[in-house]
Amino acid sequence: MDGPGRLNVEGSGSPTVILEAGAGNNGDTWNRVEPQGAGKTSVFDGVAGFTRVCAYDRPGTVSGVQPNQRSRSDPAPMPRSAGDVVTELRALLAAAGVRPPYVIVGHSFGGLVARLFASTVPADAVGLVLVDAAHEEFWAKLKALMTPAQWERVVETPPELADYRDGAGPGDYGGAAGGRGSPPGLAGGHHPGPPLAGLSEGRFR
Repeated sequence: MDGPGRLNVEGSGSPTVILEAGAGNNGDTWNRVEPQGAGKTSVFDGVAGFTRVCAYDRPGTVSGVQPNQRSRSDPAPMPRSAGDVVTELRALLAAAGVRPPYVIVGHSFGGLVARLFASTVPADAVGLVLVDAAHEEFWAKLKALMTPAQWERVVETPPELADYRDGAGPGDYGGAAGGRGSPPGLAGGHHPGPPLAGLSEGRFR
C-alpha cells in the first residue's frame, strides 16, 4: 500500500505480525538475510509463510538494502517521539484495513515503538517480540560516554543523504512516551501486557 504511509502486506492468517524496524531503517530491513547464502529465509518471508505480516517505511528512514533509497512514506516533522510513530502506525493500519489482533515485533528503536503500541492499545496486541531492543535512555547514555567529536561522527549525515532534509537521525526521536520516560504500565520492569519474547544475538529469551 502506497500513500501517506508505505505498507507491505503479505501472507494470510491471524494474528497479524507488525514489523517495526530500528532507527533509520525502512521496511526493507526485514527482507535482508545476513550473511547472504542459499537456503536462507528473511524474517518477512518466513513469517508470511504462516500468517499475515506487515512491514512499512517510517518517514525519514532509508533502505537497509539500498542506503540511498529514501522513505516511500510522506515526510513528517522532525523531531518526533515514539508516541508520534505509534499514532501514525495505528492510522496506517486502519487505512489499509489491517485489523487486530497484532503481534508487534520491534528491533532496536522499534522496540520502543512496539512497547508503547502494546501499552497504548493492549486489547489489540496479543504478543510482543523485542529484538535487541533499545531502552528509552539509550542515546542519552551513549552520548554521555563519548567525546563531542565521537558523538558528531555518530549523528553525522552520510554524504549520499546530505540533501535528505526529511531524514531522521538519533537526535530526532524523543523517549518512548514523547520524552516522558517508560511507556505507561512498563516502568520498573513490570510487564502487564501481552506475552513477551526477547531476542538478542540469536538467543531466545
